Amino acid sequence: MTPADAAFLALPPPRPRCVASIALPARDEAGRIARAVEAIVAQRRLDGLSLDPDAYELLVLVNGGADDTAGVVERCAARAPRHAIHVVRAGADAPESRSVGAARRAVMDAAAARMLTRTTIEGAVLTTDADSVVAPDWVAQNLAALRGADAVGGRVVPDPAERAALPAGVRAELDAKTAYEFALASLESALDPLPHDPWPRHWQRCGPSLALRANTYVRAGGVPPLERLEDYALYRALVAVDARFRHSVRVRVTTSLRVAARVAGGFGSELAAMNALAGAGQTSLVEHPSTTHELIAARAALRRWWDARDPLDLHQTVTGFGLTPAAFHERVASAPAFGAALAAAQTLALERGVAERRPRVAIADARRVLAFYASAARANASRPTREMARSGAG
Repeated sequence: MTPADAAFLALPPPRPRCVASIALPARDEAGRIARAVEAIVAQRRLDGLSLDPDAYELLVLVNGGADDTAGVVERCAARAPRHAIHVVRAGADAPESRSVGAARRAVMDAAAARMLTRTTIEGAVLTTDADSVVAPDWVAQNLAALRGADAVGGRVVPDPAERAALPAGVRAELDAKTAYEFALASLESALDPLPHDPWPRHWQRCGPSLALRANTYVRAGGVPPLERLEDYALYRALVAVDARFRHSVRVRVTTSLRVAARVAGGFGSELAAMNALAGAGQTSLVEHPSTTHELIAARAALRRWWDARDPLDLHQTVTGFGLTPAAFHERVASAPAFGAALAAAQTLALERGVAERRPRVAIADARRVLAFYASAARANASRPTREMARSGAG
């Protein structure tokens, strides 16, 4: 047990009406974290009235760093005495300070342990970032979404003022990526619809806004303690155990823009790459939309095969992912859950270079084709209903 673990265990227990524990890792965020904490303190119900302060708590883990992040949070807590705000410090040499994944895991583990003590209602674990500002109804919307799902990813948008300060070319790339991702999410919903994640939905599952049932978090094994992209790794772990993940457009968070990336591979790195492209007069290239369509269709076929074992679905799965029958039965069909089978099929497709068999295309062109595919898929899906209505059937 680390000193931070012991400090979490020594905290007062959750209040009797507490149903959500918010986990917030922070390092050298003295200039931003006050806004994050103040937004959490100011939470409201879905009807606009103030959310009961006893219904949720905030756990902040300050993992290393050289500024007064912990002091800023403590002063925020002093200004909000009705709220349960707890600060735990981890030294620079502590295990929790080795990576962002280790820090998020430590504080989310503590939040989950506290929520698993709930007896009258299943507790929820929420997490956000110290440079992000959650919407006034963020807690309430997450809890509402969790009634029909095991985990929720919120819609995360850049801070408007910081976005306005970006070069025009970078803003154009951001807009193109957003439009592309929404088109991709629309096609996924059309070809592989999920009852717990209906359209409209988005595509994000990142650290500024995640919510999980506490027992789902434990079932997935918690946050992988990675040096980067630990939030996406948590999403993959959730999928592998068939957790129902909702991409809710009603759960909203604003986050900062950092062109100077703190962590390789994160949003800051992505912005830096966009800046380089814009400076060179180029645009992002993405997977060929025909390949994207085939892979989503293969995923839907695998889902159907998993439920009904139809040979036609098996054929579409094998061909769509570029598999051999032997590899499918050895690596995919033997998986313990559908999510694990899907992960195996996608890994095999990646190993075989399925996505690279067609040339990559400009992101704006791909977005237009994906939008056409989604529209056609929805029209095709609704055609039998219209034909039945014309014939008087049903």
